Amino acid sequence: MCNCRPERDHLREQHEKVITVLNIRMAEKATKQIQLNETRDKLRGTNAKVMVYCCHNLCQLVSINPHWVSMVQTKPNQGSSIWAE
Repeated sequence: MCNCRPERDHLREQHEKVITVLNIRMAEKATKQIQLNETRDKLRGTNAKVMVYCCHNLCQLVSINPHWVSMVQTKPNQGSSIWAE
């Protein structure tokens, strides 16, 4: 009769250690993904605020000097519209 119990117990212990390490890695990955999503959301919010700020300032500049619009629409020394690229 073969007494394989010590070997089986050793393999079971190794298996549990591997599973524990994998669970830790999965938890770390989930935490990093959450942080990435939050950072991306903050960046999108900041970009939106910048666009609103720029558009607001552009509207103010145009209302102060309507001629400024024609200056913005053409590139220096090229004469082509920046919107038609």
